[in-house]
Amino acid sequence: MRRSTRTKEKSAARDEANASVSTPQPRPSKRRRITKHAAADEPLVIPKTRRGRRAQFIKSQLADVPLEIYLEIFSYLCPVDLLRLARTTKHFRSFIMSRSVLSLWERARSYVDPLPIMSPLTSEPAIVDFMFEKGCNYCASEEKSRVMTMTTMRACQKCVVRLYVSESELLVNNKTTGLIKLIQAEHSVSFIRHTLLLEEGEQRRKYFLPTMERLGQEYDALNGDRRAIYTWQREKYEELNQYNWLLSRAELWWAEQELKAKVDLVVDRLAEVNRRLARLGWGEELARLPSHLIKDHKLVNKSEKLTEKAWARMEHVLVDILQKHKDQRILSDRFNTVRNILSDALKRHLVSSSTSLAPDYVSLATTEDCKRILDATPLDQPLSKDSFLPVLTRLPEIVDGWRTANEAKCLEMLRQATDADADEKDLYLATTVFQCLACKQPVMYPKVLVHQCEQLLGQRTSRPQKVDGLPWLKPPNLFKFHQRASDAARAIVVTCRLDPKVTTYAQMNALHPLLECLGRHDFGRLVLRWQQALAHAPNHSPTPQFVLLEGKDKDMAEHIEVRSVRRRYWGITLRFAILVSQSRNSPRSSFMLQTTLFRMFLSACQVLDVAHARASDLLASAISQFLS
Repeated sequence: MRRSTRTKEKSAARDEANASVSTPQPRPSKRRRITKHAAADEPLVIPKTRRGRRAQFIKSQLADVPLEIYLEIFSYLCPVDLLRLARTTKHFRSFIMSRSVLSLWERARSYVDPLPIMSPLTSEPAIVDFMFEKGCNYCASEEKSRVMTMTTMRACQKCVVRLYVSESELLVNNKTTGLIKLIQAEHSVSFIRHTLLLEEGEQRRKYFLPTMERLGQEYDALNGDRRAIYTWQREKYEELNQYNWLLSRAELWWAEQELKAKVDLVVDRLAEVNRRLARLGWGEELARLPSHLIKDHKLVNKSEKLTEKAWARMEHVLVDILQKHKDQRILSDRFNTVRNILSDALKRHLVSSSTSLAPDYVSLATTEDCKRILDATPLDQPLSKDSFLPVLTRLPEIVDGWRTANEAKCLEMLRQATDADADEKDLYLATTVFQCLACKQPVMYPKVLVHQCEQLLGQRTSRPQKVDGLPWLKPPNLFKFHQRASDAARAIVVTCRLDPKVTTYAQMNALHPLLECLGRHDFGRLVLRWQQALAHAPNHSPTPQFVLLEGKDKDMAEHIEVRSVRRRYWGITLRFAILVSQSRNSPRSSFMLQTTLFRMFLSACQVLDVAHARASDLLASAISQFLS
């Protein structure tokens, strides 16, 4: 084919392509200023624009959709989306930037938190661009940028290096020569701010070129008029303060929005985690779980969107938490059910029977009959009163068997401690004393069978921490024979002129003697009842010696015991009465006599803890006895 023929064919194809392309639309006419607009809370209406502008919009490629539909759609956009929409096409820009649709911007601002006062910014698009856009206004990059001096424009780091210039560069710039000479002449100008930038390893002064050019042109326009320059400098200083105030308010609002966004991310992340756990079948357990176990977990409490990688890392951890909580909940439900059923049954048994001795629900739960029921019932299967019918119907028999077994244990401990062939009657002797391994206190028979101190109660009745803790693990030995207390009881019985081989605990309680400990005491003489002496003896070093209190000393001790306010004292300190006796039987000077009486008064007030008036009466009575 000849070259001329090929050229003609290409020209014809180009003409056909140009014919298929629509002719460009004419530029929209200048926008008309409209002073009246709808408020943000009023219904949106079609703006009364000029017929030519509306015709241009109708002729556009988007004119197939009615204008009312666009208005309805735009009314649901937030400010930054409305601004970005205006940047998509010329037709949208011409329509959205019109003052006749100012109600769209006001409606959009109602969807966000109230913005601070934006003076000197006046237009809605300018306010939205400053408050919501974070990119560079000079190169349109999305990199992190910052607001420049005396302006609302942002610049990225690359543009900062390009837009900040030195004094030497300003001197050769026709727009800034006069201004920089003014700065050099006055050494400093209040509204001119420089920035220190690192250049060739040194910090150097730099000035923002666009601001300096604007200020330089304004300064040159004053033609050296000193009065005008002075007024201009004051105005620029106020303008600088206004921009700084605007920036500070904006930064505060940005910080609040950033914090709110982080909180929203945490909430959304938690909601997504809960949805995924519910899909795995943990919805019911999640509703019973304390919220902080999942919410405050370090893998969940993050201001990040939940990704598949993050979920894969936390899934097994959260499932383990839910599984442990489920096990503990089932265990707690089983514990509470067994406790309530057995405790109620034991109370009814004590009321209906004549005995006052019965096991607690823990001891009853450890019997073979209850163990069989608990072992045969899975933990996730609920228990009821009917489940324990085999135990409840045989409860009197079970209680008798429990008492017989524990009596045999106590008798065996007594025989091992005394190396004697003791029988059941020896368990009731005053010299048969056991010790609780929890509270370390002496306990007599048969109280040892139902002894429930706080320490022991906490050990035996607390909910198990593991699933295999049911039935409750009962310690093998809760008590032991108390040899020191038994020796002290034998000495006390002998002091009371009784035979320790036949004297029982009940007989000593009926006698209820007062005994004085002959050990050394800081204040007066220590007098105790025999049960108190029994508790005092094991802690005494060396082995204490007791004497029976009789006669006048016994009467005085009983008088103080009755009058004492602190009845919780396990002993009575006879500082008051005994000091009177000592003062009367030994020669003392007047000074020693006064000292003794003063100590007696302190004893009455502090040790006996009686009222001041009552202590005065006791002191007067002691003085009268001393002088008689």
